[in-house]
Amino acid sequence: VLSSVHWTQLCSVFTEGITEQISSVFCLAPGMMARTGTRMTAFVALLALCTVSQAFHHSIPLKLMQSSTLRNSFGSERSSVDTSRTSRATLESSEAASPATTDATQASSFAIKDSVGTITSEVALSGTKSGEASKPKRRRKKFKDLASLKSAKKKIDEYDFNEAMTNLAKNNKNKEVWAVWALMKQQEVQPNKYCFNAILKASRTIRTTEFPDVMSILNKMEESGVTPDTFSYNAAIRSASASGADSWNQVQDILKKMKINNVQPNRFIYNSIIAACGEAEQYKEVMFYLREMELNFVEPDVISYNAAISALSASPEMWPDVQTLLRTMKAKDVTPDAYTYSAVLNACGKAGLSHEVLDYLREVEESNVEANLVLYSAAIDALGKHPEMFPQVMDVWHRMEKEEIEPNTCTYTSMIKSCGVAGHYSEAIGFLKDMQ
Repeated sequence: VLSSVHWTQLCSVFTEGITEQISSVFCLAPGMMARTGTRMTAFVALLALCTVSQAFHHSIPLKLMQSSTLRNSFGSERSSVDTSRTSRATLESSEAASPATTDATQASSFAIKDSVGTITSEVALSGTKSGEASKPKRRRKKFKDLASLKSAKKKIDEYDFNEAMTNLAKNNKNKEVWAVWALMKQQEVQPNKYCFNAILKASRTIRTTEFPDVMSILNKMEESGVTPDTFSYNAAIRSASASGADSWNQVQDILKKMKINNVQPNRFIYNSIIAACGEAEQYKEVMFYLREMELNFVEPDVISYNAAISALSASPEMWPDVQTLLRTMKAKDVTPDAYTYSAVLNACGKAGLSHEVLDYLREVEESNVEANLVLYSAAIDALGKHPEMFPQVMDVWHRMEKEEIEPNTCTYTSMIKSCGVAGHYSEAIGFLKDMQ
C-alpha cells in the first residue's frame, strides 16, 4: 500500500485545478470506501486514471490524508501477494473494459516534479513495501484474432478472448467471432460480459444452432451469471431488427426483458428501436418511441431524428410526419445534416414529390450543409422517377463532378434508370460503360 510519504509526494505536484464536480467526488471517496468496504487498490487505480488525465486538484490528496476514515481504511495491513493479485484483477478488468481505460491505467507510471527536483513515481498497483523498488507491470499481450489466440504460448483466459472478440466484432469479422467463441468452449473458458456482447453484435449477420436468435444469447448470459448491460441490449435490438419477418416480435421480447430487469433505455437504445421500427414497417411506432424518449427525459439527437425520418421515408403515407419531424428538430435547435436531408429526399421520392426535392436541395445549399454522396444519390433517385426532371438529374450529376464526389454503384444505377425513364438510351449506355 502507499505510505504517507508517497501521498505527500503526490500532494506536492497536483497544482492544476479541475472542475468542482470531480473535487466533490473525491472528497466523498473516504465515506464511500468506509460504507462499501472498498480496498485501497481500487481507489489508487482511480487516482492513477485521474492523474493521467490531468484532472486532479492539489488539495484533494491532502484532504484525503487528513481524513480519519481514509487512514483507517488504508491502515489494515495486507500481504504483498494478496495486493498483487487484487492489482492484477483491477488492471485486467480495466483492460477488458475499453482500450482507452487500458492505455490510461498502463500509462500510470509517470514522472512528477516538485519544488526540489524530479520524483519518479510508479502508481502500479503492485503492493510493494515501503523502501522497495517498484517494478513496472508487464503489458499484456495483444490478442486481435483467432490466429493470435491459437499461437499463444501461455494459458489464455477470458480477458484474452474478450480482447480478440471485441476487436473482430468492431471490424465486422463476425464469422471469426463465432470461431473464437467455439475455441472458448473447447478450452472451457467462462465468457465474460464483453465476450457475450461481441457475440450479440456478430449475430446480426450470422446465427448458429446454439443461438438461433438473440434472446437465446441473452438467456445464456443470465444462466452464466453475467448481467446484460445497456450495450448488450442495444446490440441485441440491432441484431434482432435484421432477423427478417419475426424481427419486431424479437425486439418486443428484448424490451420486455429490459423492463423486468429494470434497465432504462438510453439514447442509443431508443435510436436502435426507432431504426428497428423502420425495418419491421412499424411506422406508427416511430412517433410513439420518440414521444417516450422525451417522457423519460432522454433528449432525441440528430441521429434519433435521422433514424425516425429514414424509417418513415419508406411509406408515402407518412410524408406529413416526415415534414413534422424536420420542423421539430429545427425548433429544438437540432441541426439537420446531410443524412437528414438524404432521408427527406428519399421520402420525397417515395411520395412522388419531385418539386419538393429541388426545394430541399436549395435548402441544403442555403444552410451550408456539406452535401455528400448519400445525399446526391438520394436526389438523383427521387428526381429520376419523373421524365420531365431529367435535366435536373444531370444538374445534380454535374454538381457531384464539380465537387469531386465519386459515384458508387447505387448512384450509377439511379442514373441509368433515370435515363431509361426519360428515353435517353444512349446516355444510359454511356453511364454503364463508365461503371466498367
